[in-house]
Amino acid sequence: MITHLLLPGIVLLGLIIARPTTASDTSGWQYRTAYGSVYVSADRKHITVCDHRADNLYAEAEYATSALGIHTLADTNGAEPGCGGERTFFSKIDVFKLCSGTRRVTRSCYESVWIKDQ
Repeated sequence: MITHLLLPGIVLLGLIIARPTTASDTSGWQYRTAYGSVYVSADRKHITVCDHRADNLYAEAEYATSALGIHTLADTNGAEPGCGGERTFFSKIDVFKLCSGTRRVTRSCYESVWIKDQ
């Protein structure tokens, strides 16, 4: 009798625990440093880049889309703290990276973040 009552409860508990969840389901993808950050929305159509410091270094995102386009997005106010954003219309963002430097003088980029469908 107890076995018959426990079995449905165990099956239900197993279904609840087995439900997969990932950070990309609700929050999207991001790469963050002390200097700046890049965020891509969960639908992979919006990208935002932010410069976190007034240090004479710019922050920008370089990203590629499923339509094979490569784009660069800078924060809106140069080397001051702030953010800039863009939206894709017909494609999705597949990969992005955060870059920084001094305009027209230096540029360095962090590792690329590849986005995979869940």
